[in-house]
Amino acid sequence: MFVKNFKEILERTQHRVVVIFPVIKDIEAIEIYNVRSGVNFSLACFIDKESEEDMDLFEELEGFENLEVRNYSEEDRWVILRDGEEVLSAVIGTDEKNHLVFHTRDPAQVKILSYLATDAWLRSRKI
Repeated sequence: MFVKNFKEILERTQHRVVVIFPVIKDIEAIEIYNVRSGVNFSLACFIDKESEEDMDLFEELEGFENLEVRNYSEEDRWVILRDGEEVLSAVIGTDEKNHLVFHTRDPAQVKILSYLATDAWLRSRKI
């Protein structure tokens, strides 16, 4: 799957990264503990406020000074936008194994595809 690519992109981040996941548990797949402390990290994903597991994970993430977490209820995409220079996006289809994936460093394409991260971030809410 594309999780390996997410990890690699995250490792290359120098300044700012925006990450969108379907659910908060997905954060465990990318090893965020390896992110440099100077990187501004924005994460939007669905967080079930009734789930003790989700809330425990949320509280753990809130401990990172460089990480802002928001609740995004759509559960419709995976996106990582690195330093405004690279984007990997997977739009989830009707079948859970049917994702439309884009990965690019082309500036014109990054400009257009970064909308998928920005849109989800703007529609997400603080907890």
